[in-house]
Amino acid sequence: MPNFTELDVIDDKSNRLFVITVKGEDGNEFSSRVLSEGTLRLLVLCILECDDKHSGLLCYEEPENGIHPFRMQAMAQLLKDLCMDFTDIDAPLRQVIVNTHSPVLVSRMLQWKDDRLVSVWLSRLNTHIADIDGRRVKTKITKMSPVSKESGKHIQLQLLPVSEEEVRFNLSEVIKYLETADIENAIKAVQ
Repeated sequence: MPNFTELDVIDDKSNRLFVITVKGEDGNEFSSRVLSEGTLRLLVLCILECDDKHSGLLCYEEPENGIHPFRMQAMAQLLKDLCMDFTDIDAPLRQVIVNTHSPVLVSRMLQWKDDRLVSVWLSRLNTHIADIDGRRVKTKITKMSPVSKESGKHIQLQLLPVSEEEVRFNLSEVIKYLETADIENAIKAVQ
């Protein structure tokens, strides 16, 4: 976290809560009560990354909320760094699942096209029609399927068959979605 030099967690037993304090480069101290939601989100990820005892599954709904666009790269990197390679028997088991509507965050995740610890999946609401007791019943279902990071390369899951056509469709849908944000021009403008 830029501009912060110290972090402390205080156990406020009388109020039955923990208070985070941070000290800036200028010596000023701030409590978690006055820090922005985005700063607190990043701090929590930093704390989890440094916690040797943290293991398991972290599900994060829209982590981009409250995060300044300049900090999105740091958020994406923290989320990636929290994941562990399952083949490393000495590392704690850590997995992160993120649900996002942010084209900026999706584009950041897609940058790790060769990293097997990072995968992007597209969620779509589909109509499923079933024949139940001679009646056609329509049901809305959510379908999750992988997005290829490069044409012709995708995740093969034995338990969840995904056709090459579906992977290409997912990639084209994500590309259309990313174009809505004009990310390249936004990045060029701040460089």
